Amino acid sequence: MSYGIFFGHFYPPHRGHLQAIFSAASQCEHLFVVVSNDDNRNKSDSEESGIGIMSHDLRIRWLCQESTFQMRALRLRPGKATCE
Repeated sequence: MSYGIFFGHFYPPHRGHLQAIFSAASQCEHLFVVVSNDDNRNKSDSEESGIGIMSHDLRIRWLCQESTFQMRALRLRPGKATCE
């Protein structure tokens, strides 16, 4: 069984991200997509791009909804982890 991992901030998420994820997924049996989060960077990116602040949860939901794969979100937070 082969595994891959794809990291990104996805701020904002766009179709190019999905194309890169699909390409990576075609090269392994299981792909882990990691959506990184940094509140300070989110604020900076938001100000630079002129778009509103996009929460970590929103970016994860967008990737899950737009993907043709079966994707589950694993959220790791201090003191708890959830999987949807």
